[in-house]
Amino acid sequence: MTEKYTAAELLCVMSARLLADGQVVFAGVGIPLLAASLAQRLHAPGLTILFEGGVIAPTIVPGQLPPSTNEQRCTRRASMLLSITDVLLLLQRGFVDVGFMGGAQIDQYGNLNSSWLGPAERPTVRLPGSGGGNDIASLAQVIVAMRHEKRRFVPHVDCITSPGRLRGGNSRQEAGPAPGRDVPGGD
Repeated sequence: MTEKYTAAELLCVMSARLLADGQVVFAGVGIPLLAASLAQRLHAPGLTILFEGGVIAPTIVPGQLPPSTNEQRCTRRASMLLSITDVLLLLQRGFVDVGFMGGAQIDQYGNLNSSWLGPAERPTVRLPGSGGGNDIASLAQVIVAMRHEKRRFVPHVDCITSPGRLRGGNSRQEAGPAPGRDVPGGD
């Protein structure tokens, strides 16, 4: 029997299953937004979607997904519109439970790179950078939702844009995570 779903659809469904009712989740466009919307419809009606651009609890209409988090469709029936600074303050105050992340590289410790490829002194490729990624990775539980391509899985990322477990073991705790927040996956 042949599967009747794509790898992206499977990633979306598996990500949706990780979300729980009552959580607040940073979800960007694409698979994260699809996963959060699916979770809301199937098992987590009280899930609150939050866009980094400042939109809190929008109504996402199937078939009318926004192409960007700074697009008018993101604001449909939203509970609140904030500045990006205020959204990141919600994260820093502990009001965000889960954040979706991705990147060009991920290493064995869950560190993500979305800054550059190659040596720092002469990168071969420059990428968009952190945005709020470092904040999300540092202050919320993280779901890494990205295409599984061999080139993305590296022993050590070229740049730690968003921290995972740094060098493994207790290295993240030793680096001093935010007070009062548990470190997902920590030893």
